[in-house]
Amino acid sequence: MLLSGSQTKHILITQAVAQLKQPPIYLLRGQQHKFHALIAQEEEAWEAQMQGKENASGAAGHMQSFEEYRTKSQAAGVM
Repeated sequence: MLLSGSQTKHILITQAVAQLKQPPIYLLRGQQHKFHALIAQEEEAWEAQMQGKENASGAAGHMQSFEEYRTKSQAAGVM
């Protein structure tokens, strides 16, 4: 439990923390740049993992953007 007046400003919960593989990352006031860098690193790893799963599952019908959806819809005569 954090007390008021504590120097801890950010607590980062990563995938490893959620899986109980490591403790949460506590960052002090003034370390927001490190916090945001760690978040970006975690998101990049997660996106790479999701991209790998999509490639492995053969998600051929999955569209990456609205423009791709619109093009395929028009070609199929839906729009």
